[in-house]
This record gives sequence, C-alpha cells and structure tokens, in this order.
Amino acid sequence: MADVDAITLSVAVEAVDALITTLAAELEANPDASDGGVLEMDLLRHTKAAHKLEIAYREATKNASNMPPYERLVRN
Repeated sequence: MADVDAITLSVAVEAVDALITTLAAELEANPDASDGGVLEMDLLRHTKAAHKLEIAYREATKNASNMPPYERLVRN
C-alpha cells in the first residue's frame, strides 16, 4: 500500500465529503432522474471511499497532535 501522509489524507477526506454532499443534493433534488442509477452508484462508491479514508486518517493521526480531528473535516 502506498504511504500517504496525514495532510494528503485530510485533503482527500474533505474532497470526498464535498462530493458526497453534492451527489446527495443532486439525488434529493431529482430522485426520479432516469440516469440509470448513476448518481446512486456514484454516491455509494464515494461513501465507501469516505469510510476507508476515515479509517486511514484516524490511523495516520492517532499520534499527531497537529492535525484536526476527523469530525472537523467532514459534514456527512
């Protein structure tokens, strides 16, 4: 597995969380869109990625006092 530092992980966490927010809003605004389930699949993929990023971030920062807690990085 690639060695990714905590700062890079924090940027990825924030970016994926922002995209989850956007996808969820699009889906909520138009739940009957005939996109073949693309929005739902994208939301699911990003939600799974967010979970893995959370685990990686928590592991990378467990001994780092200079990084914000995970909860401050996300809204979802």
